[in-house]
Amino acid sequence: MPTSANRDNIADARLALLFKSVRMRETNVKEYSDESTGFGRFLLVLLFRLLLLGVGGVIAALLGVAIATVRPATTPNKPLVAKLLQLPGDMKNPPTTPNNPTSTEQTSPESEAAAVRTAPKLTAQQRQKLQAELNQLQAQLKSLRSSTAALENRVGSSASTEPLETRIQVLTQQLKATPQPQQTGDTAAAAEVDRVPSTTPTSLISPDTLTATLPSDALFQDSDATLRPEARLILDKLVAELQNYPTATIRIAAHTDGAGEAKNNRVLSFRQAQAVEQYLSRLKNRLFVVGYGETRPLAPNDTKINLQRNRRVEIFVESQ
Repeated sequence: MPTSANRDNIADARLALLFKSVRMRETNVKEYSDESTGFGRFLLVLLFRLLLLGVGGVIAALLGVAIATVRPATTPNKPLVAKLLQLPGDMKNPPTTPNNPTSTEQTSPESEAAAVRTAPKLTAQQRQKLQAELNQLQAQLKSLRSSTAALENRVGSSASTEPLETRIQVLTQQLKATPQPQQTGDTAAAAEVDRVPSTTPTSLISPDTLTATLPSDALFQDSDATLRPEARLILDKLVAELQNYPTATIRIAAHTDGAGEAKNNRVLSFRQAQAVEQYLSRLKNRLFVVGYGETRPLAPNDTKINLQRNRRVEIFVESQ
């Protein structure tokens, strides 16, 4: 049987343990409260700083707009945001700006107004005279283009996509590169006669073979079946010559070079032949079209000149 002294000791020990557990709970609650207070304080500081940053950005933007409105830049540049958002493809071809802003090529409202002020005042009679001269120059230019295309047809090449001066230079180089046989006696005299410029227009249709070869570059846009505006001069001349064969069957054969896929070239040649057929539909002849694509080249597709020679439209007059 435990004595009363032992019972008191046991009660004292239990009370001590109870007090110790209560103190430990109070300590844990205090530490948790301190941690919660510190996190809340950090969160409030962060929100306050973000608020200050936003207010400062708005004030800076409004200030920039006000300055740009009062004093706009004379040579505005692309905004930084637009430069950063620019696509990689656009970066390969950035817009070119003149190195010298004071260059005479740079136009401004003041320079245009000065040009208008310095323009000579023309009377109605002077304007009419200048307009007549301009019309004459345009007619001569059309005639020169038609003659150049006819000469290219005879040589077997075409450079209609190039400027007229370049086409003439190409023809000159081709004629210089052609070896001339040695001529003596009557042959030399006949050659001298051939050198005399002839005023007789060149016929597109050969009277011997009853065929005509037209360069596709002189008739169509690049890799397309749309007729050029200047192609009317050639086709009108062809219509006039075909009227001499009212009962013949006209076969229109279009050819392409070897660039690209064979299937696409065949489709393109057929569309080009159809475009010529539609233009020649005013004739009473029976028209027949065919597109050969790249299957019947005149020369190997290894040089630019040979590629131009292979791009052609052939007209066959088949008498019945």
